[in-house]
Amino acid sequence: MIYSKRLLALLIILLSYSGMLLAQPFIYKDDHFTSNKNKLNPLSRYIRINLTNGHRDTVFQHHKILMDNTQSWMVDGDRSDIIIYNTLNKNLNLRINFDPGIVVYSKSKYKLYILGNYKSGSLFTVLNAASGKKELSLPIKIYDKYGEIFLSENEENLYIPYYDTAFTPVKLNEIKLAYVSTSSNKIFKKKSLAEIGMPGADIYYLVNGRKGKGIIESRLNTDDSYFNIYDFDRDYSSPFIFYHGNAEPYFTNNGKYLILAEKTDTIINGKSTSVFSGSIILYDVLRQSLLKTLFLSPGGQIYFFDNYPDFLYYVENKTGKIITLNIENLINN
Repeated sequence: MIYSKRLLALLIILLSYSGMLLAQPFIYKDDHFTSNKNKLNPLSRYIRINLTNGHRDTVFQHHKILMDNTQSWMVDGDRSDIIIYNTLNKNLNLRINFDPGIVVYSKSKYKLYILGNYKSGSLFTVLNAASGKKELSLPIKIYDKYGEIFLSENEENLYIPYYDTAFTPVKLNEIKLAYVSTSSNKIFKKKSLAEIGMPGADIYYLVNGRKGKGIIESRLNTDDSYFNIYDFDRDYSSPFIFYHGNAEPYFTNNGKYLILAEKTDTIINGKSTSVFSGSIILYDVLRQSLLKTLFLSPGGQIYFFDNYPDFLYYVENKTGKIITLNIENLINN
């Protein structure tokens, strides 16, 4: 009896440790490997990087990789044959016949919410992760600056910004948000971003949302922007923070801090491209105060994950060095 209890305790510890390992934040980098056997539809070999410890390993060949918000599912394939693998069990996989662009996974509902391209338009699809059955397919006109859908904190609602097609041509200050019930798969509410952003702006964007909160960018044609963090679950807005220039916003610590990563235009391969300048500005949202500015190497990439809401990860372009940004520690030290 004692032996059985010890075995059970050991099994629980091993499963917990395994879960911790699999839950680490990963990014996947294409090493531009091309298969000579399939030049018309080349494969890529991806390097998987653990952002916690920097460990790198090579995963199998893929046409492309796309992860969901929890890194529980991985999309692989070309436009004609898409497979969605479970990252904990590759034998558990689903096939779809359209090209996904954004994948959100609800653990409590065991459903995948996918925005993708199908034939001539955008398609919102709800996929049962157990059976692979489509529960809903709905054409929707999404805007493409960030491409954003995210779940509420309790995963009962899904938030999808979209163009209001009642306006022709489409007006960027008439972007709306659809509230979708994850139980019924039905839209039960719509809200204009102009109602919750800075009044009178020329363009509104909803940026980097997660767990019921998202950043509203209200942008003027003068390159002035106002940012506020909106809690869609509770219908509550933070104060506005003003910024002049071009920056991509993030938030951490449940909306306590706003992080603006400044961007600059540069020429890459003869084309004008917007890249991170390396200047990262940290704000206290409620106090509307600038707390600190970080100066990192330019041209890197920023990553954030639902499972690590208090951290950002900056990966340097030239060296591949991973810089973990614990915002609370950076401000207090």
